[in-house]
Amino acid sequence: MKKLLLLTLLILTAAFVFGCSNGDKPSDVTTAGDTGEVTTAEGTTGEIISDKEANMSKNDRDKAASMRNLNATKFSNKDFGSDIRLRLFKSSWNEPSVTPTANQHPRVLVGANSVDELKAKFESLKGTAIYDEFISLSSKVNVTDACDGDLLSWEDMQRIEAMALRYVLTDNTMYAQRAIYAIKNTILRINADADFDPYRTYGLTMYVAALVYDWCYDELTENDKIQIVHGVLNNLASKMEIGCPPSKGNVISHHTMECQLQKNYLAFAIAVYDEHPEIYDYVAGRIFDELVPAQNFMIQSGAFWEGSCYGPFRVSNLLWAQILMSKMTDGKCELYNSDDLHSVVASFPYYMLFDSKEAFFQIGDQTTANDSRDYYTAAFLGAALFDDPNFYTLAARNLIKEDGALKDHEDYVWITPTTFMALYNPTTAKSSTSFHDGYNLVNILQYPKSAVFARSKWNNTDGFFATYMTMNEFYSSSHSHMDAGSFEIYYKGLLASESGAYDGYGSTHHFGYTYQTVSTNSILVYNPTMASRTVDGRLRYSGGQSVSFESRRICPANLTEAKNASVNWGATIFGKKADSTADSYHFSYLAGDMTGHYDTSTVDSVVRHMLSVATGNADNPLVFLTYDKIDAKNASYKKTVLLHSHTLPKVSGNYVTIDNGKGKLIAQTLLTKTTATVLAPEPNSTPEAVTKLSAKSAYKVGINYINPSSLSGVRGIDYRVDFCPVKESKSDHILNVMYVTDSSNTAKPVQAKEIKTSDFEGMTIFNVTAVFAKNTNAFDGTASFTAGGSDVFVCGLKAGSWKVTVGGNTTTVTVNEGDGMLNIKGTGSVTVSYAG
Repeated sequence: MKKLLLLTLLILTAAFVFGCSNGDKPSDVTTAGDTGEVTTAEGTTGEIISDKEANMSKNDRDKAASMRNLNATKFSNKDFGSDIRLRLFKSSWNEPSVTPTANQHPRVLVGANSVDELKAKFESLKGTAIYDEFISLSSKVNVTDACDGDLLSWEDMQRIEAMALRYVLTDNTMYAQRAIYAIKNTILRINADADFDPYRTYGLTMYVAALVYDWCYDELTENDKIQIVHGVLNNLASKMEIGCPPSKGNVISHHTMECQLQKNYLAFAIAVYDEHPEIYDYVAGRIFDELVPAQNFMIQSGAFWEGSCYGPFRVSNLLWAQILMSKMTDGKCELYNSDDLHSVVASFPYYMLFDSKEAFFQIGDQTTANDSRDYYTAAFLGAALFDDPNFYTLAARNLIKEDGALKDHEDYVWITPTTFMALYNPTTAKSSTSFHDGYNLVNILQYPKSAVFARSKWNNTDGFFATYMTMNEFYSSSHSHMDAGSFEIYYKGLLASESGAYDGYGSTHHFGYTYQTVSTNSILVYNPTMASRTVDGRLRYSGGQSVSFESRRICPANLTEAKNASVNWGATIFGKKADSTADSYHFSYLAGDMTGHYDTSTVDSVVRHMLSVATGNADNPLVFLTYDKIDAKNASYKKTVLLHSHTLPKVSGNYVTIDNGKGKLIAQTLLTKTTATVLAPEPNSTPEAVTKLSAKSAYKVGINYINPSSLSGVRGIDYRVDFCPVKESKSDHILNVMYVTDSSNTAKPVQAKEIKTSDFEGMTIFNVTAVFAKNTNAFDGTASFTAGGSDVFVCGLKAGSWKVTVGGNTTTVTVNEGDGMLNIKGTGSVTVSYAG
């Protein structure tokens, strides 16, 4: 109830902030002696000042004159360096098809034709906490100390940005002159070389410089223009990872394709286009030629691909680029496919589990288990771009504090009071009531990163469960993992999760364990002849989808290279289907051939089916199955079906139990007899320490990195269960049957009943019967079996018409292309027959 009340309060608060309406125009304000005390400017009429200094107060006119003189005398052109960097912008890209309108300002984030609308919006926010914070930021800056000389001062940068927008809103030249001085001073003084990620720091300064250049354009002297341009290129852009000009890095998965190119360079190129079209031609040329086709290819899946922690930040920069180009052209330019980009933002709630810590599925590199900030900031950008009320509500969950002010905007996504003022849409926000209105409980992602998210309901109340399964066709490197065929299960907390921690990109732990298939809930096939395989002593062979280390460690540079990089492609989907609505969930299914993700000298075939079914039984609400067909080149190559958790699993007979204190997962394997070995971190491990697998497991993989206890602050201590066949065989079929129940349920584990025929094999547990085609992924014959449960799933079927007989009654059903399965109601004798 407390959670519901808090959510309601946040939404109502957001509605109040977003929905205020007032017909008056904003009056100008200034400060008395820079003390920070906000007072109404002398001589103002309450109307927008349009005649600039003629209608300004004497106090502000004097300050503007003083600042103008300081801007002209304090700096010399030589302080900012020569034009040598500028001369490097000789573009080899095609000429951009869209360019800024010459001599029309503003055009960065605020369109020249939308200034009046912005002024009205500014006034509509009057009296809100965000309005007050904007006024305070633009009023109190001490421009002589706009940068601390070492690292970026978040508040000072927000003040510079706010002063520049204040000028757009009021025409009060004092704010323009202050902003011009402050940004020039910052460009000269900032030194972020010792920062953990200096590229983003220098880039954000570049972005704010673009705003000042564009928004205060008619107050810039020729020397101001020269100083800002040369200073940005020599002191900021030259220190960025992407280079100056921005030629480095790849455009699918890399630092360079996020804020450096899509926000910072692009904003600057738009701002200085009149004086330096060559900068825009280079920046926009690369974006149109390389970035747009690559990103459109990736976002067609309907979700991001950099993991649940890094993905939202990378997506936010796609949104920034889309917004900047849209604002520059009055909505006429669409960089990325709008429908696909909208779907990507709409996928955010499916990653999120909305428990007390705002947890989400742990996909890819994780800095912490519960850092959801980037979801909300990116959702705000999506709301602004698509006028989607769901996105506003999602953003308001964490972006707006209870007092109506913005929360924690010291972030490179940069949702500051000024950004909010510029992008907020009061009409759409006012209609915002839900973050999932109209959303299905299942989200099916498509090629080239196929996956399925499913949940039993949208609120995290009793009985809530959620599952995630992936079968990505394309491995994109960077912060994503080699995890085709992996899954996660949530019930009153994560039960089946990934393991390992992100303690730094490329660390021994990261590359040696977290990055690898061995840290996921997928499959290993271990070839001992490759045991010594490493790269830099960090990327270690463990039998997973990590064989082609040299070529898979870094994503291909562009779309052409990606399509030609055979080692980055490895899965073929032959089954994907779900039955759900916005209010009810029945099942979801994903199946594929993952052979291409493994080394060809080790395996002949690796196939996995995954099936998630709601039982309708409150005591055991979810059944989750993995059915694996693994064919190794050699019978001695050890096969392992992986299962990870954040709590210590317990093995008893054929059952493995994972208990998170509220809910528990019970797993058992059928068809092939296996042993279950639990691996745990050694006591007092250091980040570089290793844990060797237990000798009794007979699984000699060399070194594996289990998340050591010293990294527990990153994501917690992790555990792993290895299910391995008892007998050596070239071919094994392993069915892992899992179900969830409450921790308080003391009943004995329920044994699933095997089903085996000449063509199918599977099981029955509770009311669920599921069988899978044994020798093909597209069965097209006739088969019979006995169903012990009334909810029957027949998987691995060819698309077409099927005759289904249950209890003597025959019907004809259709398996659509790509479904790979059918669902039948009834018990007893079942016959399925392909009818073409």
